[in-house]
Formats: sequence, C-alpha cells, structure tokens
Amino acid sequence: NMHTNFARQKKMDYALDVALDDQKILAIEDEVERVLDQTIHDALKYTPEGGKVHVRAYLDANRAVMSVRDNGIGIPKEVQRDLFALFFRTEAAKAVDPAGSGTGLYEDRKTMLKHGGDISFESEGTGHGSTFYVAAPLYTQNGGSADSDASHKAASLGDCSAGGTTTTPPAAPAVV
Repeated sequence: NMHTNFARQKKMDYALDVALDDQKILAIEDEVERVLDQTIHDALKYTPEGGKVHVRAYLDANRAVMSVRDNGIGIPKEVQRDLFALFFRTEAAKAVDPAGSGTGLYEDRKTMLKHGGDISFESEGTGHGSTFYVAAPLYTQNGGSADSDASHKAASLGDCSAGGTTTTPPAAPAVV
C-alpha cells in the first residue's frame, strides 16, 4: 500500500495495529477514508528519515478510534490552539512542504464533526512528535442512529491500512 511504500522509502519504523474485529463506523466511506489516509500520510511526511510512525485502531466506548503516533517535527505549544484553523500552518510544516495550503486539518475536522466524530492531537512541542486521534461513532446492527440517512455507508477503519503491529501502544485519546 502507498503508506508502506512511503515509509520504506524513508527507512522508517512503520507499524499498524488494528483491534476492531470488523467493527464498522457510520459515515460516508470515501470522506472518512480520506481523513484516515491523510492523517497517516502527514505523519509519514512530517517525520524525518529513519523515524517512527505507529498507527493503532481500537474501540473506545461507542467509538472507533485511530491513533497515529510519530516522532516527527512536533507541534509548538504556542500554536497548538490554532492547528485546526483554516489556512494555518506551522513554520516547521512550511519548511518540510512549502506548497501546502493550510486547509487539510481544517477540512479533516469539519468532515469528522459532520459524521459525529472528531479529530484531536497531543504534542509535547517542537521536535517531540505528535499523536493524532481520529474518532467516529460505531455502526449499530439497526443501521445506526435515528438521525442517520441512507447516504451513509458503513466504513471500516482498517480499509486504508497496511500490515504490521505496534510493540508499544500509544497513549489513550485526549480531547484537545
């Protein structure tokens, strides 16, 4: 898969641990898959050659959660509150990818909120990496919640992933 190939090119420790046993989320499949793929891609892009990116998908109460932990460039404490703002980019992100538009995380959060989920992160600051959490409500046997509509498809968090396992699980999700 594209993430595994990108990680190999950068000689990274890239691992995936999916513990969802075919659990489904209630969402427009393509939209949520784009967020999941972009979250993994960004971790690989903003982590230097030889770095580590570990992806974990698991259940948390009535949600499916994907955490993406890296030891990349990190997010400066003083700008963390602005990270999901439209057109915002950190100076370190601009240095790695000058062509970025600053719309990705804004659009990702908007997409996840639309589906009853969210995206959040933790970072100890510049140079300390980060962990992003993408969460979505689980699809239930009766077709989801009463306010769901037919345009939603049950999507699997494992659909955009590659093989492998993590040896150390990431920290539990925190709302930022």
